[in-house]
Parts: sequence; C-alpha cells; structure tokens
Amino acid sequence: MRLFYSFVFAVLVLSAGACTRSQSPSEKTPPTAVAPPVTVPVAVDLPSLVGYSIEEVRQHLGAPRETQVEPPAAQPKLRKTRSLRIKDEGWINTFEKSGVTLIVTFNARTRKVRDIVMTGNNEEELMQRGNLILTAPSYIVLPVFAPEAATELLGVRVIKRR
Repeated sequence: MRLFYSFVFAVLVLSAGACTRSQSPSEKTPPTAVAPPVTVPVAVDLPSLVGYSIEEVRQHLGAPRETQVEPPAAQPKLRKTRSLRIKDEGWINTFEKSGVTLIVTFNARTRKVRDIVMTGNNEEELMQRGNLILTAPSYIVLPVFAPEAATELLGVRVIKRR
C-alpha cells in the first residue's frame, strides 16, 4: 500500500511540475499596446450656449443658414407689444461652425432657445466636438435617431436643465 501511495505522490509531483513549466520563447508575446483614444478638437463649446437667447447664439455662431436663403424679413422678430402674437412660436435656425452643423430650436415670441442638435453619426466624436459630458448639472444630452431606423444616429440633442 505504501508503494501505491508513493507512486501516486510521484505522479502528482511530476504532473504539477509539467504544468508549471516556463513558456518557451515562441509562446512569450509582449503585451499588445492599447492605442490611446483619439481626441477630436472641440468645434463648438455647446455648454456655453445652453440657456442663451437666439440673438446670443447668433452672436457666437454667426448668421444662420436660413438668412442666406430667405430674406431677413422672413425671420421672426421680437415683438414689443403683447397684442401681436406669432401664431407658430417654434422656429429653427441652422448654423455651420468648424465643420459641424447645429440646428437650434427657439421660441419666436420669447426668443429662448429650446434645444441645440449637433448632427453626426458618431456619438463619442459628437460629445468631444461639442465639449459635452453626460453627467453635467446644467444640461441634458440625448441621442437623436432616424425615425425610420431606430438604430441610426443622426446627432445629439442638448437641452437646458430646469
């Protein structure tokens, strides 16, 4: 019986030694270097525009694309009297800034910006180009998807928190 236990012990020691052998040079591969994340330059500092009026946004972004197509008289103007009401208060201005298209929705009567949409199909790149973070206390970032394809990203929408 002692011979049997000696044999089992020898087999276990030899098999354990075989499992702990060092790697041969062909099996040793250097750890692969992880490429640093690609950083994209900020095109528009969207957090600084959140909460602005449409006039302030126009001062920072320039003339909207609509004024280049239609006469400025077609744009809604600030009303001094309350008796004149603009029937459709929701208006849109489109801006081009540093290769980025921004769609700004505003209330034509109060002139307050409702939201800003930065168009594109890469959410990470849009977050970097707009200088946005998801956990900001002053604004909310939402993805904008195509109505006909719910997985196709069209851009990100920035809304001021109340």
